[in-house]
Amino acid sequence: MPLILPEHLVDAWINPDADPAELVREAVTDVVAEKAVTDVAAEKAGYRIESER
Repeated sequence: MPLILPEHLVDAWINPDADPAELVREAVTDVVAEKAVTDVAAEKAGYRIESER
């Protein structure tokens, strides 16, 4: 799973002098994800969907 940080900490993450252990404590862990494209929309666009229906 990727590490998701608040936007204000992105610059600190790429800073080689930053302490990763401190930044990881700020990682976003309460995330809700949803499909970007529904199966119906994908099928209408011509994509073949093989799901567990």
